[in-house]
Amino acid sequence: IVIPPTVQLGFRAALNEVQTKLLFAPDYPELERLALLNQINAKLGEAVFATIEGNDDDTDLAATVQQLMASKGLSLALIETASQGMMAALCAGANWLLSSQYQADCQPLTETLNALLAHSGADIVLSQSYSETRDTFINSDYSVELTTVIITAQHGSFTARTRLAGTTKRKQTQAALFGLDCLRRFLLACSE
Repeated sequence: IVIPPTVQLGFRAALNEVQTKLLFAPDYPELERLALLNQINAKLGEAVFATIEGNDDDTDLAATVQQLMASKGLSLALIETASQGMMAALCAGANWLLSSQYQADCQPLTETLNALLAHSGADIVLSQSYSETRDTFINSDYSVELTTVIITAQHGSFTARTRLAGTTKRKQTQAALFGLDCLRRFLLACSE
């Protein structure tokens, strides 16, 4: 992609997102601006969850998931382990979040997931578990493998894995954001 010299490219990185910013001159042609944005979005693919115009900073991962869940009329039940309630907190006020439970230990969740899907009234159940003991997760900076499972009666299931490292707070934040991003990707795949 060739970015014209009159367009400034910038980045802002945080734990919860990486923003790519393009600054256009006020007299930059609208059609050319849109074409460049579409070209960049196409190259970045599903990693892009929002394109923001101007100074509107209200679109983040949680807001994107909120919009997708609401537009599809779906509901969600959560079983959180590594994220320790942070996914539910990021979805605060969402009428589609029917239940959220925190499990300190990562006991086998298959029966719990299926029971929650059957009895919660939710269309989607999302659960996360990690590979190490709770003590290792909480009291060390060692890396742990996180497994996110999404099940539905209508669209089957989805599983994704990643590694988390750092302090407990960092692993908690990474787990919550990974869970929401998995849900976002699952919802987009259900549209196709």
